[in-house]
Amino acid sequence: RTAEDSYYVNQFKALGAEVTVFTEDGSMGEEGNALFALMLPHWDVFACGPLGMMQALDDACENPLQLSLEARMGCGFGACMGCTIETEDGPKRVCKDGPVFPGQEILWPEVPTWLKVPLPLMPVIEIIGMFTKPFSLMVRLFANILAGHFMILGVVAVVFLTAKMGVAVNSGLSAVAVILGVFMDCLELLVAFIQAYVFTMLSAVFIGLSRQKAEIE
Repeated sequence: RTAEDSYYVNQFKALGAEVTVFTEDGSMGEEGNALFALMLPHWDVFACGPLGMMQALDDACENPLQLSLEARMGCGFGACMGCTIETEDGPKRVCKDGPVFPGQEILWPEVPTWLKVPLPLMPVIEIIGMFTKPFSLMVRLFANILAGHFMILGVVAVVFLTAKMGVAVNSGLSAVAVILGVFMDCLELLVAFIQAYVFTMLSAVFIGLSRQKAEIE
């Protein structure tokens, strides 16, 4: 959209490519959007970016078009089917079958009329999602921690519940309860470290993607 959003311009030029930049406000290169690039002499078109932009390119482009898609991936190797897109050859997975697909092969989803008329609802949904996503993550982490504590309390309670069953029964079950309690403590600590590691890595990735350094000449 602006000069601050441009990147890898110098890298492409270093490869010997003829680079023409379009920005919506004209702050760098020509004024216009990605569709203006189709007016330049071209044969094959390669594109990546927002789905709306790539769908517009697919509708306007008459030459062969290759699109690099992005999708939320749960597993990364195609088992969860969370990154599936619809194509003329049936559903395909972005992580396994892509991420690059011929534009003419993709079946773009239709936006329901009730999401556009009388009021565009997608911006409202996105704003609500900014608050519901962290809240759902907080609930999941809280449930994991609480479940571990409940398991430890249940195991420890065996020591007191068997106090009137005799010394032999109480001593035997208390030993088992202590061993299980220590095991549950170690397991809960391991889960806490794994969750901390995973969410730290995800946070670093998302923060890094949101702070792309601009390439301004």
